[in-house]
Amino acid sequence: YWHDFVARTNHPLSLWAYQNRGGNLPRKIPKVHAKDIQPKELITGPDWTIECSRVEHVQPYLDSLAYRVNTDNGSIVFSGDTRPCQSLVKLAKGSDVLVMECIRLEKEMVGNATALSESSALAAGKIANETEVKMLVLTHQAHYLDESKKEVIEEVQKNYKGRIEWADETTLITY
Repeated sequence: YWHDFVARTNHPLSLWAYQNRGGNLPRKIPKVHAKDIQPKELITGPDWTIECSRVEHVQPYLDSLAYRVNTDNGSIVFSGDTRPCQSLVKLAKGSDVLVMECIRLEKEMVGNATALSESSALAAGKIANETEVKMLVLTHQAHYLDESKKEVIEEVQKNYKGRIEWADETTLITY
C-alpha cells in the first residue's frame, strides 16, 4: 500500500481531487493495520468473512481488487476502481449492498480513457441489476457530477430499480 499512500498524499492530481471533495491540505498518510489477501482466500473472524476478487482497472501496472464482507447482519461489496467485469458480478451476486464506482455518465465515456478502467452510471446500474443487490451506493464520482446528480441517478435507473444512494466523502448510510 505504501506507493498508493505516497501518491495519494503527494501527487498533484490526488491532492486536487482531495480538495475538490472537501479535504484540507496537507493530506495525512492514514494509519492502517493491513493484511494482504489474495483472490479466493477467505479471511474469517468471529462473525464475519472477507473475500476478494481481481477486477479490471489498470492491469498490468496495478492489481485492483473488489472486496466482499459477509456478516450475520448482511453483506457488502466494494467494487474499488474497475471497469465492468464478470469477476465483480460473481463476487457481488446476491449481496445486500454494492458500493460501486460511478466515474461519469455513459455519454462521457465514449472516446475517454476512463472507459478502459472505470465504470459509468449506466454500467453501475447494469451490474447492480445483474447481481440483484438490495442497495447500490454510488461512489468515486467525478467532482462535477454533483451538479448532474439527478441525471446520474436516472441513468442508473435505466437498469436498476432498487435503492440508490449517492455517497460523498462524509456520507453516512444506514441499511
